[in-house]
Amino acid sequence: MTKTDTAGRKDGKNLIQILAVTALVLLAGCGGITGLVVFESGGTPNIMVKNISKTNSSAFLQWNTSVNTTSVLKIGNSTLFNHSAYSVDFGQNVTGLESNSTYSFNITACTNTSVCNYLAGTFLTDANPSAPSDTDPPSVSVSASATNHSAVINWTTDENSTCTLDFINGSTNYSAAQSFSAQFDGLENSTTYHFNITACDLSSNCNITYGNFTTDANPGDTNPPSITLSIGRGDRWLQFNWTTDENSTSGISLNGTSASYPAATNFSRTFEGLLPHTNYPYNISACDSSQNCRYETGAVNTRYDYSTPSINITNISATDTTATIRWATGEEANSTLRIGSIVTSFGFGTSFSGTVTGLQQNTSYSFNITACDSVSNCNTTNGNFTTNIITDEQAPTITVLSENRTGTSAVITWQTSEPSNSSFSYASGKSAFGCCQTNFSVALTGLQKSTTYEYNITACDNSSNCAVKQDSFSTLSDVESVEQAPEITISSRDVTETAAVIKWTTSEPSTCIFMFDNKNTTFEQETSFSRLVTSLKPGTTYSYSIKACDADSNCRNKEDTFTTLKPAPEEKSTDKDAPLVIESPGQAEENKDESNNSDMISAGMVVNKEEEKMSLTNLILIILIISAVSLTLANVLRTRGVIPDMGALGSKVRQKMQSRSKSPVPPPKKHKEDIPKKEVSIQKPPLEEIEQLLQNGKQLIDDFQFEDCSEIYTKVREFYADSSTTEQERARIYEQMMDLYDKLLIYSMILEISSLAQKYRTGYLTKAEYYSLNMFMRQLRDKLDRWAKKDPEDKNLLIYALNEYNKALNIIMWRS
Repeated sequence: MTKTDTAGRKDGKNLIQILAVTALVLLAGCGGITGLVVFESGGTPNIMVKNISKTNSSAFLQWNTSVNTTSVLKIGNSTLFNHSAYSVDFGQNVTGLESNSTYSFNITACTNTSVCNYLAGTFLTDANPSAPSDTDPPSVSVSASATNHSAVINWTTDENSTCTLDFINGSTNYSAAQSFSAQFDGLENSTTYHFNITACDLSSNCNITYGNFTTDANPGDTNPPSITLSIGRGDRWLQFNWTTDENSTSGISLNGTSASYPAATNFSRTFEGLLPHTNYPYNISACDSSQNCRYETGAVNTRYDYSTPSINITNISATDTTATIRWATGEEANSTLRIGSIVTSFGFGTSFSGTVTGLQQNTSYSFNITACDSVSNCNTTNGNFTTNIITDEQAPTITVLSENRTGTSAVITWQTSEPSNSSFSYASGKSAFGCCQTNFSVALTGLQKSTTYEYNITACDNSSNCAVKQDSFSTLSDVESVEQAPEITISSRDVTETAAVIKWTTSEPSTCIFMFDNKNTTFEQETSFSRLVTSLKPGTTYSYSIKACDADSNCRNKEDTFTTLKPAPEEKSTDKDAPLVIESPGQAEENKDESNNSDMISAGMVVNKEEEKMSLTNLILIILIISAVSLTLANVLRTRGVIPDMGALGSKVRQKMQSRSKSPVPPPKKHKEDIPKKEVSIQKPPLEEIEQLLQNGKQLIDDFQFEDCSEIYTKVREFYADSSTTEQERARIYEQMMDLYDKLLIYSMILEISSLAQKYRTGYLTKAEYYSLNMFMRQLRDKLDRWAKKDPEDKNLLIYALNEYNKALNIIMWRS
């Protein structure tokens, strides 16, 4: 063996490398020796992917590096494998993948001097195997050949199959294919070896084939190949070139980095990234086909380094606030970038990039780059750059948000992407808006129905970048306007002989115009309305119309009619001479001695029997009109926000009165007799009704302290309980009790109305109190109506109740 130390690389190096790599590819493609990869020594580690085996849900990746490195495998953004120990062979199984999907991977390899290289690629997982279409396993054809120390097994299948080869207590798996080969070395001569092959097709139909072979008995060649070595040296690299006298497989290792080569006679390997003036031991092996091996060991020194690393600035790019500087060094070196007080350091390498942020626009900056190699030979270079000036050339973006249209108007709303001044123009005018806004709106009126209008919107930012947007809209037609107009619903018509109260609602807040008898009444933005009309003729049909318009001027008209009541027929009086005096309770005694023919007394008027019925009818009509006026007035007050809106009422009198102080009231005029003695033909009422009526009456007496009624109630109770009382007498008791109970209810309502009205006169009522006041006034009106029709002997109660009702109504009108 000869050994030559050279100062440079030998000629023919590239050709040898190409031949070695070509031989490897041919062997790997033919299923021959696997795991042997040719690498070229250098500063940056080379990465070669040996194999990617895939299924529908997993993949197995194998790769080698040219020198000892650490290695990291990433699938997408996930780090699946991080090998911190230095090696040249790596592999990783990846599971949980989607079938028939493409995945990207990235491999990073770094030497012990932080020199890194990267390799990226993709792979496609297999599709999900379909349901088996056959049940026949693949057939396998096997052939084996052996020498004294090695053997080659070749086999084929009649369809794509995955295979497992079991040999000498070990198994080797093969991906789906139809042709397979395996080589085994280091076998004993004159020995029979057994193996079996399991082949499974894509339908999971499997077949096991058994075989054997026997190695040759002839020991063959026993002489190992000779090795002739020459070494070229530099301060940071060593190149090994060696030959053998026969075809041999070979390997070399240096400084923890190893490489293997297939059978050949010429070999070369360069190790880079070494330290200057350092001793490195090495080991070279060569084995012929008979497994006769020779080993060459030794040590060699790198040369001393006296040169500084060169620095080449390759690119400078700057914006208004950042700058990126890129440079390269002639050898492995660490670098430092300094811009003002900002210092950035970089590890060993030959290519660098540094970015600095937070700079001022339109400003010149100087920088300094220092590079030092592994033996502290340093070099420095300087440079400068200027940041850019900010230039805004982007016009604002205009976005039309809405076009709210009616038949004669429209509201256009738009927005800009940055603060701008904006103007709006269309056929009939132009509107301008101030600067530094992003939201705009313009209202257009006086438009024609069913007409298309084109408009332009212009927006300019502070840098005078302007944008123009053209668009159009169409006003609504009469049909479209009506379809969007509020619905009108007539809720009730309360009609008397000479008056009527019309109530209606709209489906949305509206402005309503009530048109009657060539007169219009306007109501503002409500959904519930009421209108009182008076001075009508009995038994007459009247027409009216209602126009409702919403906030967008969509209007709807509704016409309707009502008919006033006809006059009630007059009843003839049996006593034409007896006058009827209607007095208030406080004035009854004062007017006792005055003449019944007086034209007018302080609390009432004298009427004859023929006019009595009409007087009572007018009294009822007055009550109805007053009630309608009060409801209309309350609606107006509610519209103006003076009083709250009132709802349905239904509280009992006793519950409303328990929390207030008791107030004395003018006593009613007592009946001349406790129990009427005239015969009444009426059926006896049920016992439960009498008991409930008596209980309610007693409760009212206790609550309101009606002392004058207590005596009557006690006698009625005792008389009813007497077992000797006849059914006729009990019927009279029931009638008397009904009158008494009605009178108690009227007095209780008068007390409540009087109390709440006085409070309202000096202050404000709560919502519940105003509910109660309206409820009692309405109930009192109904009670007085029924009381007047019964024509009782005591008219003073009517006068007294009517006076209190009018007082309360006057207070409400005064407060408005």
